[in-house]
Amino acid sequence: NGKYSFTNLSAGSYELWVELPKYVTSNPGGSGRQTVKLYDRDVAGVDFTMQAIPTYSISGVVSITDGDVTQVQIICSSGAIVNPDAFGRYMITDLLAGTYEVHAEMPGYLVISPANNLYKVKLGPDAQNCNFTIVKTYTISGKITLSGGTGKLSSVVVYCNKQTTKPDATGYYEFTQLLPGNYEVSAKLDGYSVTTPASGTHKVTLGPDASLKDFTLNATTLLSVSGKVTLQGGTGKVTDVVIRAAG
Repeated sequence: NGKYSFTNLSAGSYELWVELPKYVTSNPGGSGRQTVKLYDRDVAGVDFTMQAIPTYSISGVVSITDGDVTQVQIICSSGAIVNPDAFGRYMITDLLAGTYEVHAEMPGYLVISPANNLYKVKLGPDAQNCNFTIVKTYTISGKITLSGGTGKLSSVVVYCNKQTTKPDATGYYEFTQLLPGNYEVSAKLDGYSVTTPASGTHKVTLGPDASLKDFTLNATTLLSVSGKVTLQGGTGKVTDVVIRAAG
């Protein structure tokens, strides 16, 4: 019924106040504190009234391809983390008025909507339709082998459409978080030519992952052309001759 009492207090001055998360003291006003002086008798009627602070919610729907939507984490800057239900619906509740950021996470998946995987919302009123679209991502991987020459694996550049990467010390490379679709993978190193695969490239359709997309690069045999220029007649200088080659 809200009644309270402090007993066995010595004579003196005391300050009283009340606290409850997401409530403010409306009576007394100001600081919400009351000072009581005890002398030769009890003091009653030191009452408080508390008013609930309005709270709000952020909600939306998560759409996912090829996965369990209930495993997606919706993370709020308030510290709250929730999972959608089986229909993809989520709600973060009990938030005070203010500005919050919300994003979605799930290992092996990529958020494609919103494009930056982030909602910035100002609560008061509720924020609705903070929806996310998540798709499964895939990996292309393989190994680079160098044959002959003095080239280094760390100097090889592997291309996957517009992305590039370099192999590790063992020659292993990978491209991760790739969306389903068609990709072309190639490898280059100055002074080397690709002998495996014969076409020089791997054409890959992702979904599922694509592994063992290996490359063998052979050192190119470097040859030379040399000769001598002789001028006959005239006043031209051999040092002014420009020698060009095309191939």
